Amino acid sequence: MNDLQRLFKARGISMRALGETLSLNWHAVQKTVKGTRATAHIQAAVAAYLGLAVEQCFGPRAARHLRPLIECEINRKRGDYESKLKARFLNNHTVSARRKAVNG
Repeated sequence: MNDLQRLFKARGISMRALGETLSLNWHAVQKTVKGTRATAHIQAAVAAYLGLAVEQCFGPRAARHLRPLIECEINRKRGDYESKLKARFLNNHTVSARRKAVNG
């Protein structure tokens, strides 16, 4: 799996959904993102979708631009997960009536 694939996976975007968003054949988008096909107009559309230049998404130096985006997704997901855990375990400050009765 390359960095571009990892970025889309981290963002929860399937190639089918990306293809629909870009109004392109999802299979062609998948092949281009995977790197088995270099279709210029699909590369341009994917890069524009990400707000990057084609060279920043595809090619030998793409990792320099994609890795920070992947790290941002990881940090965002970490923050979301942490917020959910806090809401689940720390927001209820009251002791339940049942615990009060048992603990006396």
